[in-house]
Amino acid sequence: MKNWINFALFISIISLFSCNKHDDPNAQTNKEIMAIDNYLAANSINNALVDGFGSRIVIQQFGEDAPAHTGQIVKVSYIARLFSDGSIFDEGVINSNLENVTGSGLQSVISGLMKGSKAIAYVPSKYAFGASGTNVVPPNSTIIYQVSLDDVIRTSSEQSQFNIDTTAIQKYISDNNITNVVKHTSGVRYTVDASGTGTQPTVYNSVNLHFKGSILSNGSVFQESDLTGTNIFGLIDGLKVGLPLMTEGAKYTFYIPSGLGYGPSGSGTIGGNANLIFSIQLNSIVR
Repeated sequence: MKNWINFALFISIISLFSCNKHDDPNAQTNKEIMAIDNYLAANSINNALVDGFGSRIVIQQFGEDAPAHTGQIVKVSYIARLFSDGSIFDEGVINSNLENVTGSGLQSVISGLMKGSKAIAYVPSKYAFGASGTNVVPPNSTIIYQVSLDDVIRTSSEQSQFNIDTTAIQKYISDNNITNVVKHTSGVRYTVDASGTGTQPTVYNSVNLHFKGSILSNGSVFQESDLTGTNIFGLIDGLKVGLPLMTEGAKYTFYIPSGLGYGPSGSGTIGGNANLIFSIQLNSIVR
């Protein structure tokens, strides 16, 4: 009897293990990610970024303007291919609010790009067309998207505030006789206070820097600190725009419109719609 009990227990354990393995909700996604990584490695593509869905994103051209956010309209040129054979099944132009972009994977990829960027993204099927597929996409198909974020259009209220902000920044610069100011297309203004001799980071690099942040309207300093190993894409949009312009060792002063800072809600002691001044010393890029 004891042998029969042990045998039954052994069978139960094997069955439970097999069931758990079969029911792993991430099994298909993990399988696809492994296939993507093997493909990238075989083709010596070693600079892919990874988003929260596990999509692999290879940047072909780094855009210089701020990324898109919920409520804003994006204009995206795209080509969609099947990873399995590289065949094109769709192409065109998306012109809609970011949150209305079809497919959570593609939406995530777009939200992680600076305006003007071009990229190739490898998106697992779970975040594309899923286990059902479509009439032209087989079930469980990894998708390759070739995308170009051609434009990001602010909401009408954002544009109105942007106009107010840039006017106030320009007045501040004129009133304080600040010279050699560079006007960036994003609306950020900056001065080069000291040139660096190192390389420029990308918006996806982590950096070591010293900064002082103040409010343009009253000059109050809200923080001065060192940041170590900070990823640029995790910072406010004005610094996503500004830091990749710098070289290691450089010191810049940035004048940032509120919409590229903390917006209408503000943050801590920073009130809503506050224009900001950041003095930054870029010490090094984390290799």
